[in-house]
Amino acid sequence: MTVIVAVGSLALTALRSQQAGLDVTTLTAPEDHEQPAPVASAQPSTAPKPAQAPAVQPVQTAPPPQPRVVKAAEPTPKPAAKPSSPVEVTAPPPAQPATGRVVLEGEVDELRIVSGSTRYSAGEVPVGSYDVSARFPGRGLLPVGLIQVREGQTVTISCNAAFAMCKVGP
Repeated sequence: MTVIVAVGSLALTALRSQQAGLDVTTLTAPEDHEQPAPVASAQPSTAPKPAQAPAVQPVQTAPPPQPRVVKAAEPTPKPAAKPSSPVEVTAPPPAQPATGRVVLEGEVDELRIVSGSTRYSAGEVPVGSYDVSARFPGRGLLPVGLIQVREGQTVTISCNAAFAMCKVGP
């Protein structure tokens, strides 16, 4: 058992010395014990050492991509028009209002043909509805009635001064 303890002690010392980087060939067992078989020298191993890990290089990251701004397509410019001779532009003549005719038969001092705030006498009048009044000699303005004037139509108003009356006909 002493041999086992001595060998164990020697192995432990050799292991510690090897870890500390000491040469274990000079280690010997104590004198009062039997000599154990010589321990093989613990020379540095000829097996390749693992490659040393390269130094850690900082990883360079690209900056985050910037958002792309996309412009709306601009319209392509139209080619300039060739100068041309001036073109005479004539405006169409203003549209004439549709008209009809009012004809007066008989004797009256005044015939009023009224639409809203506009007053006409016998002759060409715009198409529309009119309130007609007549003034007879020696009398005031008397109502004749409503007339409707259509485009191209002639309305005849016949008046009798003796009776101070007017009649509307086509």
